[in-house]
Amino acid sequence: MIDITTVERGVSAKFRGGRVTAPLCAGSHSFGAGAHILVGKKDSGNVGLSFVLSGKCGLAGCTVTLDGKKLSAGELADTGCCIGHWLGYSGSTPVKRLIERGLRKNRNVGLTFDGIAEKFMLTPECVTRRMSYQGNEGYRAAIAVGYAAGKRIYCTQYITADRWMNYLDIVLKPYLEMLREEGMTVIIPADSAEYFSDIADNIHYF
Repeated sequence: MIDITTVERGVSAKFRGGRVTAPLCAGSHSFGAGAHILVGKKDSGNVGLSFVLSGKCGLAGCTVTLDGKKLSAGELADTGCCIGHWLGYSGSTPVKRLIERGLRKNRNVGLTFDGIAEKFMLTPECVTRRMSYQGNEGYRAAIAVGYAAGKRIYCTQYITADRWMNYLDIVLKPYLEMLREEGMTVIIPADSAEYFSDIADNIHYF
């Protein structure tokens, strides 16, 4: 169980092309395993909460506990994953090396690079490119990097009905379902819960 108490402030996360900022509202929230839809407008605080739980923003006055243990900002960064090919990975590190780095840190003997590449359907072209050169395959690649590192919290950017119905339900939904089936916590800030009805375990309104 993840419990978070937040203060009212602005947060920002580094993505390809610069930083994305979002407000964070004061409050307390709890998230268990499964998919949590944070429904509200983009400035309602749901996006800021997703950014914080992804480990991309630090804590700055907020408190996060995982299964009763208080996490430092560094521990949260090791636990949370921000999903998307827009991630702020620097340099020319290819996806394969990012996955291998995560595996070394995770030390889960049951995971291998080939197994993860097969699980997330990563093509040979994908794993040899850096994250900033990915197209829609970058969603799978970002989850694979987090999965290799043993991360437990997976957070998306803001999702609108148009983005979901036009392509994210195809390129992202199967992998969100996979994460929830394996007991991970998935955080999805969105403008509506309607199109997540078949994967939502909990709906939180902002």
